[in-house]
Amino acid sequence: MKKETIPDENDKTVQILMNLGLSKNVAKTLVFLFMVKETIPVIIERNVNLRQPEVSVALKKLEEKGWVEKRNIKRGTRGRPISSYRLSLSSEKIITSIEEKKGDEIKKTKKDIEKLREMIKIISQ
Repeated sequence: MKKETIPDENDKTVQILMNLGLSKNVAKTLVFLFMVKETIPVIIERNVNLRQPEVSVALKKLEEKGWVEKRNIKRGTRGRPISSYRLSLSSEKIITSIEEKKGDEIKKTKKDIEKLREMIKIISQ
């Protein structure tokens, strides 16, 4: 199988996801999953230039967020099944989830800044 890398526009998408708080490996894995319907970890490894443990950790984090679901595929009569992964939410719902989380963080930061202003007024009188 030919090894491909993520094109430039996807590198920019990875960077934006990183700016929004995702780790680089999670962002790379998520962007690849946006491009495919369903895939197995070895395909992710080859296409986003990550090692197996890095892909496994990234997929686990995406599963914990509820963005990815895993399906086991039997391999004939012997051996361990292969795990296949796909997005469990649409890309729009994932973006909305990120937006809501960041909105909550902004609200908390604004409250903390307002409390700080009040405290400074009290101690500077």
